[in-house]
Amino acid sequence: MAMLQTEVVQQCSVVTELYNPENSTLHLQQPPTETTQSNYVKIIKSIGAGSVVDILPSVVEHIVANTNKIERSELIQEMAAKLRDDAIMWQLVKHNLLNSVLSQLLDIFSTETSQSIQFELMTVICSLPQSHLTEKLLSKLHSAALSSSPLIRRQSLLLVLRTLPPNVSLKFLLAYLDDDDPRVRTTAIQHLDKAASSGCDIPFSVYHKLIANLSDSYDEVRLHSVRLLPHLVKQHRQEHVETAGARTTTLTHHTFVQLCLLMRDISTNVRSEVARVLGLFTDVDPEYLKQTLDKKIRSSMRIMPVGSKPKQEFASGRKWGGDAPIKTVSGEINIFDPAGCGAFIHGMEDEYHTVRSNTVQAMCDLSKSCSEFGVESMSHLVDMLNDEIQSVRLLAIRSLQLISENVHLHEDQLETVMSVLEESNVEIRHNLHNLLSSCKLNSQVAVRRVLKGLLDNLKKYPQDKSSIYKCVRGVGDNNPNYVAHLAPEMLSKHPYLSQTEPSTDDTSYVATMILVFNAAKH
Repeated sequence: MAMLQTEVVQQCSVVTELYNPENSTLHLQQPPTETTQSNYVKIIKSIGAGSVVDILPSVVEHIVANTNKIERSELIQEMAAKLRDDAIMWQLVKHNLLNSVLSQLLDIFSTETSQSIQFELMTVICSLPQSHLTEKLLSKLHSAALSSSPLIRRQSLLLVLRTLPPNVSLKFLLAYLDDDDPRVRTTAIQHLDKAASSGCDIPFSVYHKLIANLSDSYDEVRLHSVRLLPHLVKQHRQEHVETAGARTTTLTHHTFVQLCLLMRDISTNVRSEVARVLGLFTDVDPEYLKQTLDKKIRSSMRIMPVGSKPKQEFASGRKWGGDAPIKTVSGEINIFDPAGCGAFIHGMEDEYHTVRSNTVQAMCDLSKSCSEFGVESMSHLVDMLNDEIQSVRLLAIRSLQLISENVHLHEDQLETVMSVLEESNVEIRHNLHNLLSSCKLNSQVAVRRVLKGLLDNLKKYPQDKSSIYKCVRGVGDNNPNYVAHLAPEMLSKHPYLSQTEPSTDDTSYVATMILVFNAAKH
């Protein structure tokens, strides 16, 4: 230490520096000059674990008094490098100097006008032990950061999130939801989502901000707002929201309609996420779900004024222009926003397979919880068997299998299903066998068509024998009455002529017998 003081005094002839070991403070008897600045940089570089307690407080005081931005920036950079040393940090904590140093750094940060120096100060603060960053100090940092650049605001937000527990940092997060910079808004919404996932209660006032964010120009803001909404709805399910016509609706239904509007969003990621999230709304009214399969507003989704005539969709043709269709009725109120009608139709018609896959999965989840929606969505899911992407076709088959227990497969739908048996992918064929084994058919013709298709499939793909045997067993269990009427025809029984019994090595004959025997059990 004595050698360092001697070197400083020799290089700085215009300044007399006094070092008193008793009070451990470095004093300047004259205003700092250019030579003094370079000496301070040398002093910081030479600081070790043994001398940091004596020198660092004076260095911080000098940074506060310095008016040269370039020199102040250089001093801060050197100090940041020193504070990364664990031995130096331990000495500051041991002598209870870290809190005072941190408080002085925050004072510099609050009054600093240079954004580059603010960023360097933020780097220094972030390198300090988080246990010493109290809520009071972070509030001071947060207040100063709000008037700084977006990068500083984001760094401040991340520091708060790393330091404080979720329930305490929540009030800081809410202040950043209206930030001018989309990256800061995105960060705030992301961590709100994490807080909600961990069980923190999000105030209901956030809901209207999230709904406004659904029309944000930045894709990531819309995407993370969509992800957060289900958590908010789950926590405040009992709340009501005012809609058009001075009506109120439940939070669940209002959110569902708002999300349906985003199924035509310009961003693929947003559309895909919306399709996934819609599948979580299993407690929505069936009429709302049915509206997602119809691009025209349904009559059940309208409120007609008292005394008005019902809307007329078509003219009778009896008189020219006498009874033209009534398109709109004065005072009519739409419960469902027309722009969101047919949300799932738009999802199934989307050009990106990720959107189509999430749409199919959402329809499957909603169909399991609402049988009415399952009946209406059956034909749309069958159409997805013609998709050009194998993964989408496979997902459609599995979805149909899950909802087919309560739904009968019609003949026109059956033709589409049977055409997939020609698929070269073995996984798709086996899943289709599982689908047919769980379906309930609505006529003898349908049973005959299924058996013929399976026998043809057995000849073309003999390696599928085990899967087809399981399939015909399920068809016999689910349709015993139809099989009973077709049994003589299936077994080629003549009314009065005795015939040679086919060989049991004939796989087609074995498959037919499995079908008949399993139907006979019932």
